[in-house]
Amino acid sequence: AHVLLHSNRLMDTRYLKETVGDVLAIGLAEIALVKPTDPVEYLSQWLANHKKIQERAKKEKVLEEQLEEEKKRKELEEQKAELVAKERETIAVSSRENSKEPEDNLSEKVQDEKLAEENLLTDEEKAAATAAQQDATEIDS
Repeated sequence: AHVLLHSNRLMDTRYLKETVGDVLAIGLAEIALVKPTDPVEYLSQWLANHKKIQERAKKEKVLEEQLEEEKKRKELEEQKAELVAKERETIAVSSRENSKEPEDNLSEKVQDEKLAEENLLTDEEKAAATAAQQDATEIDS
């Protein structure tokens, strides 16, 4: 029976140390500094005030976490809105390009080929004109 009682006291002591040990140590240190006329009443008031402060700190922490989550959510919404705007712009540009007349819708390669053909005809025409002039000069001579 004695061993069982001693074991229970050790568990109770451990429990008290883990749950209220630090808070009581701070409160008792406060009593030692202030030396109130009614230390028990002072400690009870100090503990009640300490509890209010701890509850307020928990609430502030929860609010800060909620605020941080809201900021992240807002940033994600802004990023999504930017992506949607970019996609809409891409679609609009693509739509405008697809609605152009066929001449305007030719690829650069096709346009380059047409330009080369025009230059080739122009060169051929020049060569023909030069040959005709040479023939005319030979006839005159």
